[in-house]
Amino acid sequence: MPSATPGGTAEIPFTATVPRKATPGDYVSGLLTSLKQPDDAEGINVDRRLGIKVRLRVSGALEPALAVEDAHVSDDGTAAPFGRGNATLTYTVHNTGNAAVAARQAAELTVPLGWFAAHAAPPKDPPELLPGQRWKVSVPATGVTLSFALTAKIILPRSSPTPPARHRPSRR
Repeated sequence: MPSATPGGTAEIPFTATVPRKATPGDYVSGLLTSLKQPDDAEGINVDRRLGIKVRLRVSGALEPALAVEDAHVSDDGTAAPFGRGNATLTYTVHNTGNAAVAARQAAELTVPLGWFAAHAAPPKDPPELLPGQRWKVSVPATGVTLSFALTAKIILPRSSPTPPARHRPSRR
């Protein structure tokens, strides 16, 4: 078992075996370290553990791809014709490719012919998403004219075009 002196370092080799049928793309694994230290004052041993993330890439064709899923617009409703209120655009960013991807995103809400523009907060960019990972997004908008149908436009670079989310206003 390798060891290191306090304040020192130790090089600990390890081997990763890639299965023969592994498909190309990015994978994540981890190493777990453990340090047991006696605590003489309490008469117990303390086991300190540290996880270390290991990223692996299986060579071959990389196909980075992001998709927008489950897009939905909800509003707080208003009884006043042409009244303004608040709306929330929610959707999920899904990494459908085989490579880790990070992307900046933008979203907007509009009504027919671009009248009565809504003021949507810029969405928070998702972290780097591993293949298969999903990230839920919520975009609040104010000053929305709720008497008209709203159209959401979600822009994700490196993603395939998705049909716009459509919303009919609720009446209260």
